[in-house]
Amino acid sequence: MTKFASAKLFASLILLAALAIPVMANGATVQPVAGIYSVSSYVVSATATNGGSCGAPQGAYLSSYFYYPGPAKNGAVERHSINGANGNEVQELDFPTTPATGIDTWSGDYTSTIYPSGRKGKWTFSTDWTFVDADSFLATTTYVYSGGTDSVCTTVFQNSYIRTGK
Repeated sequence: MTKFASAKLFASLILLAALAIPVMANGATVQPVAGIYSVSSYVVSATATNGGSCGAPQGAYLSSYFYYPGPAKNGAVERHSINGANGNEVQELDFPTTPATGIDTWSGDYTSTIYPSGRKGKWTFSTDWTFVDADSFLATTTYVYSGGTDSVCTTVFQNSYIRTGK
């Protein structure tokens, strides 16, 4: 009888410990808060069709800023610098409505604008997020965009996002 009572007490303690774990420990329930995030990116792959070239080669590390307006809202924007053949430029990526709370995938069309020239393009993306806490998350993002005349780039990034401002 003592062994049964000890086993029951042990099982009860495990259940209580499991209930005491905060909900935020489960990545699917964490949602980032609105704000500006610093983004560190690694280019996993960059493939161009028809002999074109992609903006960032495989193995490159990039940094940018991302404004996240909150779940199920418009206004998500990423900005980064481009130092290339046209000199220094800023690329702005405007995204569609962000996913609702608890959703960890996001895809659709985004608009790219390069400043100061104003060149624009509309392309596609897909992202899988891993939420760490309210101020940071990880993502694997695939962008499909023009790689030049009759060429399309598919570039996969691994990103880390850390909230730096409101």
